[in-house]
Amino acid sequence: MEWMSAIDSSFLHVENDTTPMHIGGVSIFEGTPPPFEDLRAMVAGKLGLVPRYRQKVRFVPLAAGSPTWIDDPHFSLDYHLRHTGIPAPGAEQQLRQMASRVFSQHLDRNKPLWELWMVEGLQGDRWALLSKVHHCMVDGVAATDLMSVMFSDTDHRAPTPTAVGRSPVPQTRPAVQAPSPPAWLRLRGVPPARPGSRRRRTRSPRPRARRS
Repeated sequence: MEWMSAIDSSFLHVENDTTPMHIGGVSIFEGTPPPFEDLRAMVAGKLGLVPRYRQKVRFVPLAAGSPTWIDDPHFSLDYHLRHTGIPAPGAEQQLRQMASRVFSQHLDRNKPLWELWMVEGLQGDRWALLSKVHHCMVDGVAATDLMSVMFSDTDHRAPTPTAVGRSPVPQTRPAVQAPSPPAWLRLRGVPPARPGSRRRRTRSPRPRARRS
């Protein structure tokens, strides 16, 4: 289990029915498309380098803390990899229309937040990949995502055992973090009370009456 950062969790909270917060990309390749099973095998071999793509979001009850990343015990690569085609003549306008339909649909929050579509039938003996990943998983610039690993010139090798065959980490219920003391309390230097402890009340001694 891993706590999600405040910035990444904000991408989930601002998402609504009309404003999806995933990143979409279209990559066009020249030449005959590879067999879909070869693409699946390549993606399966790279998942060990991007373990986030096997994880899903778990929200803390009552929104008492940031969401967490947990391994999906029911992860299925076949759900995230899609294979389709566009009819003849296979113009780029048809590809744009397909991409707009794919990107307009929200990702399922009960599963890892990504999809990869292989599209065949483009004019000029070409094919395409549509990648779709939620913004809370990658920042679009610095973070390592599946597409950059797949097409990197570096000889990446996934650790063994591969991510597809490994057993998921048992899910644990995230603990609720105690809220930090308010600013005025910290400024005055008063230490916060420990959970489950009580402060003892001290009474000042009463003045005794003097006998005349």
